[in-house]
Amino acid sequence: VQKEKKGTAHALFLCKPYIQKGERVMVIFGDNLYAKDDLKKCLAHPLSILAKEVDNPRAFGILKFDKNHNLQEIIEKPLNPPSNLVNCGVYVLNDKIFNYKMEAIDQKEFGLPQTIVKMAKYYPIKIVKASFWLPIGYPQDLKKAKAQLKNLDVI
Repeated sequence: VQKEKKGTAHALFLCKPYIQKGERVMVIFGDNLYAKDDLKKCLAHPLSILAKEVDNPRAFGILKFDKNHNLQEIIEKPLNPPSNLVNCGVYVLNDKIFNYKMEAIDQKEFGLPQTIVKMAKYYPIKIVKASFWLPIGYPQDLKKAKAQLKNLDVI
């Protein structure tokens, strides 16, 4: 339980006592809908991050990657995005994430994407392209989500 809102990295780091050495964990941001098959594709890699090409990338974290499609950098909400491939908020990680200091995004919160970028410098984190992703960031997105929930292949 995250008693104080200290960000996504802090939330994961609270789980450290429950994740055993060598164990993998899938972190899924709860305010989105995803295709089950996309989550399975992420699990096919030792470490991964789910990504989707979008029309308005300025509202998200932009993913930069190497020639092998491994994560290099996440640029949060840039004014001039270098691409339209964005972070969907699904990560397959292992216990090694706890070897890195949580990355502060402001005076109160620690960001998981920013902390993952530190890990990506030492371990390849595969970027997996999503077939479906519905971020729910605004009230009007709830209507879209309600319609999608009728589809059993979406979680």
